[in-house]
Amino acid sequence: MNPFAAIGVAGLTVLAAASPAGAYSFSPTNVTFIATGPITLDNGQASIGCTVEVKGNNKTGKAKITRVFFFGAGSCTTTAATGLPWQVLATGPGAGKIKNLGLTGPFMGSCASRNVSIRVGPAGVWFFNTRLAPACAILGDLPTSPPITVVP
Repeated sequence: MNPFAAIGVAGLTVLAAASPAGAYSFSPTNVTFIATGPITLDNGQASIGCTVEVKGNNKTGKAKITRVFFFGAGSCTTTAATGLPWQVLATGPGAGKIKNLGLTGPFMGSCASRNVSIRVGPAGVWFFNTRLAPACAILGDLPTSPPITVVP
């Protein structure tokens, strides 16, 4: 084998070990964030429009949602988040997932999903269009402040 080729192969091996494929994280780190905006809750038979306020932190590139509040008329205020804190992982360019998201209340019943996919816009807007078991859905666009985005 050509000695320069051997050095090149060894160098590529070191680079591959140093930067694993798919290593994405949230940025900036060491911050607390808030996301507030309109959201639609669907229980499989009807939908209601609410305002949601999400609070969390991003200490190391893996975000956590620690508090969730629903505001609005009727059933909005009786909807509650379950399983907090929710871990949020960056999974690729403009993509993430929330682990163990759950909601409960008279309107929603009890809905949950182990992994909820979200899109993350370059300006820090998190886009939800998610189904939860057994027949619930969450739809909305929530701008984060400060903007929490996905980086390689």
